[in-house]
Amino acid sequence: LHDALPISSSTSSFLKTVHLVSYAVLCVFGIVGNTMVFLASRRSRMTVIVSNIFIANLTIADLTVSAVNIPSVAAYGYLVYWPFGVFLCKCVSFLQGMTLCASVGTFVAIAVERYWHIAMYRRRKLTVRQAYKAIVIIWLLSVFIPSPIAVFSKTIHWKFNGKEVDICIEQRPNEKARHLFSTMLFVVLYFIPLSLISVLYWKIGRFLRRLPVMQKGLFALFVCCFHFFISRSNKRSQKLNFVFSDADGVFCFLRNE
Repeated sequence: LHDALPISSSTSSFLKTVHLVSYAVLCVFGIVGNTMVFLASRRSRMTVIVSNIFIANLTIADLTVSAVNIPSVAAYGYLVYWPFGVFLCKCVSFLQGMTLCASVGTFVAIAVERYWHIAMYRRRKLTVRQAYKAIVIIWLLSVFIPSPIAVFSKTIHWKFNGKEVDICIEQRPNEKARHLFSTMLFVVLYFIPLSLISVLYWKIGRFLRRLPVMQKGLFALFVCCFHFFISRSNKRSQKLNFVFSDADGVFCFLRNE
C-alpha cells in the first residue's frame, strides 16, 4: 500500500488506467477463483480431510487479498492520495501483512502435512482437530507479526499539483527500527518458510526415491484407491485423514523414473 504512491505520481493517465483495469481483472478473478476453490474444498462435510482444511484456509487469506487489498491499492494508485481516513489506512495496511503471514503459514502447514502423511505414513495420521488447531496458531501469529504496521501507519499532508492531500505511510521512529523490522519480516516470512518447505519436499522426494520399484507402485496404488474411495463415499463413518491430493505427484514421479 505504501509503495503505490511513488509509482503512480510519475505515470501518465493512460498508464494509470491500464493499472486500474489490470487490478480490476485480478480482483474479479481472485474473488471468483478463490470462492470456487473454497466451495470445492468444503463440498462435502462428510469427507473432511486435513489437506482440504488447509486449502480452504489458504483461499480465505487469498480472498481477503482480492476483496480488500487489491481494490484499496488500485484506488490509492489511481488517485495518488488517500481519501479513506486514518482508520482505514491502519486497517488496510495491517490486513496486507496479516493475509501475507496467513498464506505463508498455510503453505508451511501444507508442506508439513504432506511430509507427515507420505514420509511418516506409518505413524498416526494428523487429525482434523489438529488441523484446526494449526490454523488457529497460524492466524494468531498472523495478527501478532504485522501488528507494528497498524501502530506506525498514519496519514500525513502532502502537496500534489498545488493541492494539499492526505497520503498513507508507515512512519517509524528511526531508520534503524525500519531496517530491523524489514529484516525480521524477511527472515520470518521468507527465509525460514522457504528453507523449511524446501527441506520437507526434499525429504519427501528422497523417501520416494528410496522405495523399491514394486513398493512405489503399491504405495501409489494405495493412495489413489483411497482417494477414489473417499471421493465416492457418502457415509459419515468413512472419514479418513490421508493426503489424497499427492497421488498425482506420486505417479508423475514414477513415470519419470
